[in-house]
Amino acid sequence: FFFNGLYDFDSLFWGSGEFVRVFHAVNTSLLVLILGNFALRLYSISRAWMLLTWGLSIVLVCAGRLGFRWFMRYLRRRGVLVENALIVGDNEEACALLRRIVKDKDCGLVAVGYVADPDSGSKCLADEHISYVGSLAHIRDIVEMYGAGTLLIASSAVSHEDISKLLQRVRGLPVCSHISSGLFDILTPRVYVKEIAGVPMTTIKAISLTRGNLRTKRFFDLVVAVFGGLVLSPLWLVVAALIKTTSRGPVLYTHERIGKDGKPFMMYKFRSMVADADERLEEVAHLNKKDGRHFKIKDDPRITPIGRWIRKFSIDEFPQLINVFRGEMSLVGPRPPLPREVEKYETWHWRRLEVQPGMTGLWQISGRSDLSFDEVVRLDTYYIENWSVRFDLAILFRTIPVVLFPKGAY
Repeated sequence: FFFNGLYDFDSLFWGSGEFVRVFHAVNTSLLVLILGNFALRLYSISRAWMLLTWGLSIVLVCAGRLGFRWFMRYLRRRGVLVENALIVGDNEEACALLRRIVKDKDCGLVAVGYVADPDSGSKCLADEHISYVGSLAHIRDIVEMYGAGTLLIASSAVSHEDISKLLQRVRGLPVCSHISSGLFDILTPRVYVKEIAGVPMTTIKAISLTRGNLRTKRFFDLVVAVFGGLVLSPLWLVVAALIKTTSRGPVLYTHERIGKDGKPFMMYKFRSMVADADERLEEVAHLNKKDGRHFKIKDDPRITPIGRWIRKFSIDEFPQLINVFRGEMSLVGPRPPLPREVEKYETWHWRRLEVQPGMTGLWQISGRSDLSFDEVVRLDTYYIENWSVRFDLAILFRTIPVVLFPKGAY
């Protein structure tokens, strides 16, 4: 665990990466145990005991860490175990840093003020309800006065020379300094610091969705789609019978969606609405809870009683395994939008159409219908830029509790 960074307090907030490291650490420990058992000829330790210990270790350690993470977030959202932070600089980047801290209560930081040269000419932070606490020249006294443990430096607001001076002034104080890269649209973990010829450089890795990785993703989709279709076939028959016997119309509903690179395709779902739902769209358009780029209605009157139940647990999405098998969709990816939604896209929103749309995705496990459209696009972009098979598996496993214990689904 130590060599996998699992005793680092910050690892509690790595997301699914923490549990991947737990898996690797337990696997390594089991391998050492097996090799040691063989070398020392300790045959009294049974393989069944080892297997049971391996499974319980992964499950119980992950459960304990997840519980502790939730407890820490609960405390932080109530102002307990948080650290005072100072924003260094006063420009749009500094404002963006402040907004991220205010919005993300889980980060454990509270902005107590901002530091900038009085003659900087910018007053961006003046309207952000945060106090100006002094100039860069007095940073050491300000840190001690406000008990700040973190400095967040907007790199575009402060020159390299001033950053060097600032770091020298706080030298010896128990304060951690973070310099923003300003790359808010290039999402981590693609961004990291690497030394080149003795110079620390901000490095941006290439997007991992290469041609070879796309083939791997397609193979994975095919295997799971075929296996999932066979396992779920009894449920399909039950749901189809309920739909057919409780409302008029076809069992499956097909609708045009926009896929990779803006290409249209017909997406399959179990019908959860009345047969003439599309003709009645104008009647309920005023109930839309989102903007025109993301159409969602809570308590839609067109939904049938069976439809409400299968929607709540996302059972209506199961026929999309047919789309996955046909290569029009993937198991994991951005949700396919409607043509009328795409017509209202801004330029940067088109980035979510760079890959095959998915049955589930990062935004579904991060808030479902409670997120704004821009937040959805940012999560989709994060997924595209940081794809891996491990990431897909993490999203699929995290989809299970979201489906079983739905929140924000309508």
